[in-house]
Amino acid sequence: LSGTMTGTSDFNTVQLSNSGTKTFSANASTSALTIASGVTVSAPTQLSVSTLTNSGTLTAPSSYLYVSGSYTNSGTFTAGSGTTTFSGTSAQTLSGTMTGSSNKFNHLEFSGSGTKSFGSNSASTTNFFIDSTSGAVTAPSTLLSIAGHYNNSGDFTDNSGTIYFSGASAQTLSGTMIGASDDFASTTFLGAGTKTLSANASTTHFTIDSGSGAVVAPTLLSISRNYSNSGDFTDNSGTIYFSGAS
Repeated sequence: LSGTMTGTSDFNTVQLSNSGTKTFSANASTSALTIASGVTVSAPTQLSVSTLTNSGTLTAPSSYLYVSGSYTNSGTFTAGSGTTTFSGTSAQTLSGTMTGSSNKFNHLEFSGSGTKSFGSNSASTTNFFIDSTSGAVTAPSTLLSIAGHYNNSGDFTDNSGTIYFSGASAQTLSGTMIGASDDFASTTFLGAGTKTLSANASTTHFTIDSGSGAVVAPTLLSISRNYSNSGDFTDNSGTIYFSGAS
């Protein structure tokens, strides 16, 4: 697929079916993209879609994949080194398989005023950034694994789920991480990289695994339930509130 496929020359609905490899050799935009089982798609440098339904094999853009509607993956999604941005101004849902080496995200960003929800679908990513323009992002009720940096400039709803900060290299947690709209439910630190909380944070449970690099506390850390440390915890001259009512 070549030539001009953006702007006034974009597509409405695209269905890629049968079998074989379909290659976008230029940037493209479409309202809805459906990839059937057995189809392999090589995306261009930049791809913009409203609704993305993948049952085949999709190699993501090397630069940006913009999704403004729902995302469903029951096939194989290879993120590569690119960024996936959920940018809708209406509510968006992320569903299907979003974990494992063949289906995780690389750099995940949220923007646009619509809410974004993982529901009960576990997800893995390297970086996880919420822009100040984004509607509230609701985490999986199961597991969200982040191997890189975390930054929240908007609203993050923990959904009673667990977050693994699992990087083998240094990780930084920044932005807003306190308050009912932005705190964590259960945080577990694992992976050899150091983990630095660069802003005040609140969580229900706080666990440092024996395989984790040192976890560096912020100025204020509030823990309402259980604390468990099997690794290294650097207090950073900060204050910890153990604030549970039960």
